[in-house]
Amino acid sequence: MTKTNIVNSVGLDNGDMKSFKLADLPNNAANTMSARDVAILSQYFVTHYPELLQITAQKEIKFQIAKDQVKTEKNLNKMLPGEQYAVKGVTIDGLKTGTSDRAGACFASTGKYQGHRIITVILHSKGSNKDNRFKATQNLYKILKTEDHLQKIKVPSSVTTRKVANGVEKTMKLTPQHVTIWSPYDTKTNYTLGTQYKKKKLEAPIWKGERVGSLRITSDQLETLNGEPLTYSLYSATDVRRGNFWQRLLH
Repeated sequence: MTKTNIVNSVGLDNGDMKSFKLADLPNNAANTMSARDVAILSQYFVTHYPELLQITAQKEIKFQIAKDQVKTEKNLNKMLPGEQYAVKGVTIDGLKTGTSDRAGACFASTGKYQGHRIITVILHSKGSNKDNRFKATQNLYKILKTEDHLQKIKVPSSVTTRKVANGVEKTMKLTPQHVTIWSPYDTKTNYTLGTQYKKKKLEAPIWKGERVGSLRITSDQLETLNGEPLTYSLYSATDVRRGNFWQRLLH
């Protein structure tokens, strides 16, 4: 996140923080973020704290504010399933709306499309109608659905079958067998595959589902949020138990 400046964790201008404001900053100092940085932060949240989506997916929530008093707050996200701006084929379950005089009406959305997690960001949507941020987000999903498709890539056997030392078996299988990337409909993305393993030599015991390394996809036609190659984890497809003395000697 290279284009982010955080003044406080609340989101108010520095002057509105009253006794908590930062003395060395002007009153109009405020948090600023680029759309890319909002997307990076959103990706971090949904990757490391997926339980947040159980909250953001709720259309309303009730708060017990007194013994005999319950307050209901409605979710401001009008793109949740069944809501006014829901997108057909996309299950949106988050993430955050926001409005300020400086930034206008903003919306970071996330949802599942064709089994993949999608994140979009709209900042300072045009017009005075706050719903324009949802209409603009609809357009982003429309572009995705009409201009891009999932290109399936077969992971070569040189990656999915690896030698393993000191095991009952001499080799082990890795998953996934296939991965997918987003490509324009009229273009087939050219790419290069690379691997990086946690250890230089795979050595038993290794258990099914254990992460052993990563598959890295590089292409001039692919752009990622962090500028790094597209990366998929590689996992052991089976248990590889440590061999006995004679098995280890023969291997």
